Amino acid sequence: MLKKISYIVLMFVLTTCLVYADNICESEYFEVLNNCYDSSIISQFSPRSFINSGSIDSSKLINTAKKYTSGSKSFTFENLPMTVNDLKPCKTPFEAVAMSACAFARYTENREDGLEMLNYLRGPRPLTNSDISFIDEHLKGHEYLPWSFFKGATPANNYTPSKPYKITVKENPYSYKSKGYATLYVHSGGADSDRAITVRKKESTGEWFLWTHAGFLASIRVPDSEDPWK
Repeated sequence: MLKKISYIVLMFVLTTCLVYADNICESEYFEVLNNCYDSSIISQFSPRSFINSGSIDSSKLINTAKKYTSGSKSFTFENLPMTVNDLKPCKTPFEAVAMSACAFARYTENREDGLEMLNYLRGPRPLTNSDISFIDEHLKGHEYLPWSFFKGATPANNYTPSKPYKITVKENPYSYKSKGYATLYVHSGGADSDRAITVRKKESTGEWFLWTHAGFLASIRVPDSEDPWK
């Protein structure tokens, strides 16, 4: 009986230590994760997987990240496009995602301009009334959503991007599973995992167009100015 009690106590202590280790390492884990690689892939692993002697084994984390991450492309703008006339055909899937983020940002400033830009970026498949209602519903009162994808935008500064504006679009080994489609990822300053956006290629022209946009409208942490607990 005494041995059984001792075993239970030992297991409790070990479990408590592991939980404590997870807690003290979590911030370091996400710092390495978000600054270097595609969190949509690596965040599937528990921080506990990378703990060594009470701290994050950065080398193991980075090597694992490299194994699952392919590449990225960053876009920098002195000024964001404001009308459909500022857009040009997207020759890469990365361009299509970056320009779509810009269009959603414009939508929060001028709905008509944003709609025209999105329809251009969707090519042969313009927005339906249902699509437009979905966008209106998710952006109403959450106009900061599209801005969170630009560098420097965080809850602490009410999602105000740094200037010049910069957005990074990432791929991974699973991005091109379906011929003619690409699922790429963008990081939001208000989320722990990257948002997936799918674009489609028009074979006759080689252009890429926005196919799914829900990732741009997914919920994120509210700005600090709207957080009643801040």
